[in-house]
Amino acid sequence: SLKSGKAFQHYESKFSATGTAPIIWSLEVLNGKLPNGISFDSVNAILGGYPTETCKNVSLKLTASNNTKTVSKNLKLTITGDAPKFITSKLPNGIVGEPYSEKIDYTGTPTITLTEKGLPEGLTLNNNTITGTPLKHRKYNVTFTAENGVKKVTKKLTLTVGSIPEILTSELDPGVVKKSYKYTLEYTGTKTIKWSITGNPKWLKFSNGKFSGTPRESGEFEITVTAKNSFGEVTKNFVLVIKESSNNKAGASEFSDDEINNSIDNSEIENETENDGADLKNASSEVVIGNPRSENDLTTQELKTLEGYTVGAILPEVKVQESGQYDFEVKLDENIQSGAKLFWFAFPESKNSNDDNIAEFYNISGEEISTVPDEKIITVSPWLNEGIMYRPVIAVKK
Repeated sequence: SLKSGKAFQHYESKFSATGTAPIIWSLEVLNGKLPNGISFDSVNAILGGYPTETCKNVSLKLTASNNTKTVSKNLKLTITGDAPKFITSKLPNGIVGEPYSEKIDYTGTPTITLTEKGLPEGLTLNNNTITGTPLKHRKYNVTFTAENGVKKVTKKLTLTVGSIPEILTSELDPGVVKKSYKYTLEYTGTKTIKWSITGNPKWLKFSNGKFSGTPRESGEFEITVTAKNSFGEVTKNFVLVIKESSNNKAGASEFSDDEINNSIDNSEIENETENDGADLKNASSEVVIGNPRSENDLTTQELKTLEGYTVGAILPEVKVQESGQYDFEVKLDENIQSGAKLFWFAFPESKNSNDDNIAEFYNISGEEISTVPDEKIITVSPWLNEGIMYRPVIAVKK
């Protein structure tokens, strides 16, 4: 047999014979065919070249003759190659409506034929490069097959097509001082979108494209909103206009005259609890505070939640005329120390708040009073809903 060769590498086998010159050489292929790039030089008795494909055990008959004799020998030729090997291990994301181009890298000899199955609509494979414009956002599982006669190998890759966030809202609704403000942006884009905001006043909260809060002052606020996902980001500027309230008077109380033991005016609402543990103050005319309570007034539901706590102060009942986030100043007594928690128990108006079977109550147990300032005044900002009677309680874990 002849020595083996390798595709895309120089190959040469030189033959010789004894006898009287001149010797005439010939080569016959008995089975199969010589690889492209390989030929026989009958003058110099050389089989060689630069093979561009592989072969295995091609049967050859080599003949040498002169004026006295002819001799032959059967030979076999094998040219090997390198199996395809994918180098590309990950495809970058595509964006709907934007041109996409990505090369699939691999090694192997001889020449590799690459095919695919599963590319998104709008994309095609040309030689070893994906080109086109994807039309739909989705996650696509694409199978690539590389073949070169030595071996056939496949590679599965994921191509995710999505869209950059787009904020569709052109302007924000105006708000009114001391009236709950809520607004949700209209937007498109592939999840998950991360939001950020700059320029917003302290009272305005922003999360997942939603604004909320209760304006404290009128004016125009220049706000910049940024939406970002794995495909890109977009920024949009807004001007939030907050107008003065046309009604500066306190809303009518829904408590009875006997229940309200505090005065309500346009600027301040204040009341003290019976056990003198803390004062509760809120400057919004949308808030009604009244009906001071004692520890004897706590319902079974409240006591159950407060198991493991020592009650430090029971604040007056609170009701709001409109849902929103409200700021309260709480003046603490000397007996309230850091580590206490402020609970907001809430009872729907449709229920009897003294009914021990009520399961619909709400509490904010995360309002921990981590630090008690020297002036003994803290500010809390719960979200309160209209139609609910709130009963705040400060307690310390035993």
